[in-house]
Amino acid sequence: CIVTRRAVWALTMGIFAATPTWADHHEAVNINTADAAILQTLPNICPAKADAILKHRQQNGPFSAAEDLKNAQGVGDVTFGKLKDKIIRGETSSVANNPPE
Repeated sequence: CIVTRRAVWALTMGIFAATPTWADHHEAVNINTADAAILQTLPNICPAKADAILKHRQQNGPFSAAEDLKNAQGVGDVTFGKLKDKIIRGETSSVANNPPE
């Protein structure tokens, strides 16, 4: 039914439009300070990968180079390639990575 297809399409587009993305932050994500919700705004980072990044960071300390992110389970060359220009590893904090309480 055309009406149903249009309704599903409209609902789907509304959900995707409301989902925050990296572009909503307008700045790079600090992989050494970002929480799971912020990490998930990056391309190809799902909840499981965000958790793996946090676990790796907890067990091994801060990332010393952006490429070290590939040591987290599930983050390979393809994923890293899609987000390498959207991350930083510095110790500096930012509003996007540490929202005010």
